[in-house]
Amino acid sequence: MEDISAIHRIFKNLKYEMENNGWVYQWHLGDEPIKVTHNFNPPVTPEEFQLFEKYFPNMKLPASYEAFLSCSNGMELFCGEEGSSLVSCTIYSLRRALEEKEFWNNTPILSDPEFTYHLPILCLQDIGDITMDLQAVSEGREDYLCYPAPDTDRFNIPFNEWLERYIVCQGHEFWYFLNP
Repeated sequence: MEDISAIHRIFKNLKYEMENNGWVYQWHLGDEPIKVTHNFNPPVTPEEFQLFEKYFPNMKLPASYEAFLSCSNGMELFCGEEGSSLVSCTIYSLRRALEEKEFWNNTPILSDPEFTYHLPILCLQDIGDITMDLQAVSEGREDYLCYPAPDTDRFNIPFNEWLERYIVCQGHEFWYFLNP
């Protein structure tokens, strides 16, 4: 179920966790924990929402994703120390998501009509893009998150639950642990 209060709780908890000099430790199976941080962006602007509405007329974003954008218009989760290329998850700003969609439209395999209403919203290191099927959102379905692009495997949970589970699992693919 879409839960915007969960988004606000997630941000409050992430910021609380970051109060320890801006670093947290990410655990890895069979290895030492590594020092990571999270980078937040300023909230989305009304102009960016207008860009979305212009690009996808008559489509809407899920409530929890809109709540996320109102807290941080994109972010990076589990970033390695300075000089490291580690960023486990980059959640795109709304503008960047629309730019990625435009890139998709000019890529043969991704310009397939099946992806007309898919908006790439984030990129996972070593996995690829996760998209939001805006047609499914408009139909009121909770299985609107698809992975990894260009496949159409679906998470059967809304954005707020996906984000919280990803953070609780410290940037590891929780869906593989549930469905080995």
